[in-house]
Amino acid sequence: MTQALYTLCYNQSYPNASSSSIKPYADDRRGHPLLQHPPSPADAARLAFEKLRDCAIENLCKALRAQMDMDANSIPALVSAITTRLFQPDNVRDKDWILSCRNAILALGHIAVTLRESEDNTKAVLKFLLQWFDSNPSTDHAYDPLLIDQLGCIVISRAKNDVIYQEIMKKFKEIVKEASLAAVHQGGGGTGGVKAVALSERKNKYQICSGAVINALANISAHIHVDQDLMMDFLLKLMELYVNMGLEAKKNKEAASRSKGKGNLGVLIPVIAMLLRRMPSQWLSRPNNRTRKLFSDFWMYAIVFGFTKEEEGMWPQDWYDGVKEISVKSPKLTFLSGDRSELRQLAMAQPLHQVIEKSCSHLMDLALLYFF
Repeated sequence: MTQALYTLCYNQSYPNASSSSIKPYADDRRGHPLLQHPPSPADAARLAFEKLRDCAIENLCKALRAQMDMDANSIPALVSAITTRLFQPDNVRDKDWILSCRNAILALGHIAVTLRESEDNTKAVLKFLLQWFDSNPSTDHAYDPLLIDQLGCIVISRAKNDVIYQEIMKKFKEIVKEASLAAVHQGGGGTGGVKAVALSERKNKYQICSGAVINALANISAHIHVDQDLMMDFLLKLMELYVNMGLEAKKNKEAASRSKGKGNLGVLIPVIAMLLRRMPSQWLSRPNNRTRKLFSDFWMYAIVFGFTKEEEGMWPQDWYDGVKEISVKSPKLTFLSGDRSELRQLAMAQPLHQVIEKSCSHLMDLALLYFF
């Protein structure tokens, strides 16, 4: 299953969290005047409403910024009021409950990004968003992707490796990992009881939301703040997630489930490639033992699951292209001793040299076309 990558809309220097931030790459021909169609009355009404909502949220952020000088608790008080409203709905006032939730999530996401200088205020918003995600019914996923999108915007707005970044990444890893485990071990059956039902509902929820998390991770890869500590930490988190999912897929002996595990693993390849594309090569020129081991395991699973065999055409093309990009920036897999385990890894990595040679040949062909 091919996973498309997405890009974020920006408002000045930060992601525009007040509108739906994730938008797929569009065909340029859609902007041609002859190919544009006039919007229907319903679309025109929706666009007018979204503009009105964006203006209201922007003015709310301005009012909160002005209020913060006089009352440092203004944002926690607002979050508390929204929490009370959403967890104790008024059936008379909230006739369109889903719309009310979407508006609240968008407003809080924009507040966290716009007023990101205050870590305490951002923590108050983040605490509510995570609580709301965990507590809403697993049968109602109307606003889960939007909430995950806002969490991704908050990560992009962080300029350093801080507690907020770590908390969101921990949640993203939990969702993707449990969704992958549920896909790989599907059909195992479970015992009854309230606890077992709750666990099953959570796995189902995570499976539905895992695609939105992959999109958010792709957005983060494309727009994360250029800071060596932050980008290296994000890279290692992606590599750990890839390796852990690869281990689970390899353990499973059932062919269908194993194929699902491989697919869940492959969607991370373009995300990792996009991040490495933005990272200077010298950051990986002298990797520590942890980084070296993660890249070694990455290539092992890439080879075992056929992500390097482009000629077979088993997987989407962007996965093969991603493997080529990763091979260009990947640290050299040299070894410090001649242990038998290292020699086995060297034998496993032999197909990697073929991938790198193909990548270099492809880049040379492009260079010749460009210059001549």
